[in-house]
Amino acid sequence: MLGKIGLIFAPLFFAIIGAQVDLRAVDLNILALSAVIVIIAVTTKLFGCGLPAMYFLKSKQKGLRVGIGMISRGEVGLIVAGVGITAGILTSEVYSTIIIMVVVTTIITPIWLKIEYRKEQRNANNESNKTVEQKSE
Repeated sequence: MLGKIGLIFAPLFFAIIGAQVDLRAVDLNILALSAVIVIIAVTTKLFGCGLPAMYFLKSKQKGLRVGIGMISRGEVGLIVAGVGITAGILTSEVYSTIIIMVVVTTIITPIWLKIEYRKEQRNANNESNKTVEQKSE
């Protein structure tokens, strides 16, 4: 029952959030601010989550993946931004910046993770090729 309700309200929620973005207000200043915010968002997640994961997992590669996986800032950011714009606390410029940050971090996370896992796969393939070559000698 709850899953069926989610099927109805989740798309509605994202449509309402998207409808509140004033694309006419997006200019170079907002894009520049958004770029800075995205860089800060990515960096803080990489260091804030990735470094402790590297320490506890004893693996640089696994820790980096944890940090990358945590970059995405989705629904919670959208909810907070939606409440802020509705309550009149946020300006349309700040709201647009937050939405751009959420969209960009949501898009780059799976792409970056895929690249990291492909690196591991290539390294594993190279190692197995070296092993086969050594055995054939």
